[in-house]
Amino acid sequence: MVYLTKKEKTLFTNREAEIEQINKAIKLLKNGYPKNFSLLGLRKTGKTLLLRKIAESQNEPVVVFFNVESNFAPPEDLALRFTYNIFHSLKPDEEYLPSLSDMNTIKPDAKSADEIISLFIKESEKTKPDRLLLMQKAFELPEKLSKELNVKFIIMLDEFQAIKDLNNYNEIKNILGTIRPFFEHTENVMWIISGSAISLMHSMTSGASSPLFELFTHIKLDFFSKENTLELIGKIEKIYGAESNNSTKEKIFAFTRGHQFYTFCIADRLYSQSEKPKSKDLTTTILEEILTPNARIYDHCKYVFDISIEKAKGKATIKRVLEYLSENDDAIIAEISKATKMPASTVNISLMRLMEVDLIEKSGHNYRICDPVLRFWINNMLLGGGDFTRISTARIKQIEQDLLKTKT
Repeated sequence: MVYLTKKEKTLFTNREAEIEQINKAIKLLKNGYPKNFSLLGLRKTGKTLLLRKIAESQNEPVVVFFNVESNFAPPEDLALRFTYNIFHSLKPDEEYLPSLSDMNTIKPDAKSADEIISLFIKESEKTKPDRLLLMQKAFELPEKLSKELNVKFIIMLDEFQAIKDLNNYNEIKNILGTIRPFFEHTENVMWIISGSAISLMHSMTSGASSPLFELFTHIKLDFFSKENTLELIGKIEKIYGAESNNSTKEKIFAFTRGHQFYTFCIADRLYSQSEKPKSKDLTTTILEEILTPNARIYDHCKYVFDISIEKAKGKATIKRVLEYLSENDDAIIAEISKATKMPASTVNISLMRLMEVDLIEKSGHNYRICDPVLRFWINNMLLGGGDFTRISTARIKQIEQDLLKTKT
């Protein structure tokens, strides 16, 4: 179990409605009527924190937390790690050593546990293990165990979209079709999947052609409201024994639009450096946090940008579209085409690829970059010439003016 730190507990804000919705479903699970959820949101909007918050509050059912993306491996290894996590959730005080040799140490006293360990041993001795069978047995295990041990399980699969990469293995081909029965036919297991690739998660769970269609209730984690953002900033302020006027807090909200991670990083840096920050301090903090390599927001934006560009393909045309959108919000295809001197058909393909990786969104006929801070980063890194120390004085002044425009 990954517990919340003292700081995370102190700063946890909002999400009462989502917690209540899931807690109601947990009561249904205890009566044998499980309900599955799909948790969606851009990266760093609090999905994992919410899952850990819910997990920590449960004495029963047994909670299994498994990050698919960080544990991703060939199917036989992924199946083993998932199985080990299930066993470890039943004995959380045991040392965490996810390997076949240590499986017997923490396995529960159950026939299904013995059977799957025997299967792993048998398949590990083969040149070509039955990867499909191992994945099937791993996802079948929670329901079998629950009946033998008379327990209920909540299985949390974080960054679930990564599981589709198993389709790249010839033995698998359709992983969602393979695991569908274990989401659908259960009385003792509640599945909660979460993912940052919103478009991909939607296609995996909402598309009529998807094997997981209609098996999950969707919960979308949006940015914080102004009220919740000011509440979070106030908690950070209290930790540092600092104080600032409402204008400073509102300017942070105006810039981040309530994105929790950005709000935290900016406020945390601001109040750690000054107990009574002024407007100039806020501007400097924002610039340093976003445009300085190794700062938290800078690193996050670079990671999202790099991985999205890699997945979207067509780097040159996509970058030109992003450059234009970073300076021009809510643009139509004709405007982008004219400004970039690219055919409308090329622009349209680039926009579609960018929407698939959740870098941009469409409203009517208009397109814009979803993440306001990422838009700012792209604008300054692609057009402004790089990090904080390299931006000209004139440009810094312009940025300051833009930052300090409080939106109401």
